[in-house]
Amino acid sequence: MSSFCILMQGYPNFLQIDETYAWKSGVEGYVSASTKNGPSVDFLAPLFYKEDEDYQPEIWVTVYLSALALTLQPAKTEVFKVSEGQTYEMMLNEFLQENPDKTKKDFPYIEMSTKKMTAFLPMEDASFYYYRAKILRVFSMDPFEEAEIFKLLVLLTGDSPKNSLKIYLYAKKRDLNGYTPQEGDFIEGNLWMYGTTHFMTGSFPTDDEYAE
Repeated sequence: MSSFCILMQGYPNFLQIDETYAWKSGVEGYVSASTKNGPSVDFLAPLFYKEDEDYQPEIWVTVYLSALALTLQPAKTEVFKVSEGQTYEMMLNEFLQENPDKTKKDFPYIEMSTKKMTAFLPMEDASFYYYRAKILRVFSMDPFEEAEIFKLLVLLTGDSPKNSLKIYLYAKKRDLNGYTPQEGDFIEGNLWMYGTTHFMTGSFPTDDEYAE
C-alpha cells in the first residue's frame, strides 16, 4: 500500500501550521497543525520537498488530509458512570431545581454512553492515531494491486466547521473480517495520517463529496 499513499485523495481542512520536521532525505517530512477552535493533528507530508513554503509556522493553509486504516472495526459501545465534573454538576443542579425536596444523595451519578462519541488520540509515533469516527460517506474505488479498497469520508472529531476534522480514510476490504462499512456507522482502530497542500492525482473532492 505504500505506493498507493502518494495517490490518496485528501479532504480539505483549513489548518494553522505549528511545527515542521524535514526528513534527512529532504523529500518527506512531518507537519504539526491545528484547527481554529479544535484539535491539533500531526501528519506525514510525502511531498514536503515541494510544499515546504506552505508549511511556515503560524500561517493558515488548506491541507488535504487522508489516512491509511491500519485497523478498522465497528466501534464498541460502553456505558460508564460519572459522579463529578462540569457535566455532572450541571445536571445535578437541574435535578435539584426540578426536585426541591431531593438532595445530592438522590442523584449520585449520571450514565454516559460512547455510542455516538468520536475520539482522536495520538499514539507513540508521529502521525499515528487511535480513532473513533463516524462514517459520513462511502465511495467505491477501483482495486489497487488486486486489493479492493474502501474509501470513507469520516468525522474524526468536532461538531462544527470551525472545530471539526474530516478526512478520507482508506481501508483494504480483506482486512475488515467481513465487515462492510456503511454511512452512519461508528468505527474505531488505528490510522496513519497523510497530508498535502497540492492537488495530486484526483485529490480535489467533487461537489458530491463535500460534507458540511
